[in-house]
Amino acid sequence: MTGATGEIGRRAVPLMIAAGHRVTAVSRSAHNRDLLRSQLGATPVEADLFNGASVRRTLVGHDAVVNLATHEEIETTLREVRALTTRST
Repeated sequence: MTGATGEIGRRAVPLMIAAGHRVTAVSRSAHNRDLLRSQLGATPVEADLFNGASVRRTLVGHDAVVNLATHEEIETTLREVRALTTRST
């Protein structure tokens, strides 16, 4: 899973584990790897999502991919959505 420590991912990981899935989650930082392992129950891995070879190595042995990664800051996106909603009402 990508984006496992984001707004949606933090909620999705425990649900997937509770449903009996083993979750491997991509992480860029040591802090997030600790969070994934100790609080969310996922197996953290390091991968560069902008490098095809790195992604392919990470996918070996996995049955599915859940891509929740984004390069957008959620707060910025929420502000933009609110601004659009406010203008259209």
